[in-house]
Amino acid sequence: MNPRGTVPALTDDEGGALFMTESAAICQYLAARYSPGMLDVAPHEGDFGRYLDFLHFGEATLTFPQTLVLRYTHLEPPERR
Repeated sequence: MNPRGTVPALTDDEGGALFMTESAAICQYLAARYSPGMLDVAPHEGDFGRYLDFLHFGEATLTFPQTLVLRYTHLEPPERR
């Protein structure tokens, strides 16, 4: 589904035929759209900036090692694993 041939990909017909491929944006979208005030921090709240920083830092920090593990345990031919 992702035109880059990677994961993740999210479609949401309830959100108006939405298609997303950025993982941190998907997390932020789902929290804001389907559990406002429970899983996200609103812009008027004092911790909003820290929430966004943590959300995007955590995703960016995990992506590279996760990609390596996935690639070399599942995607590469057996002789390259």
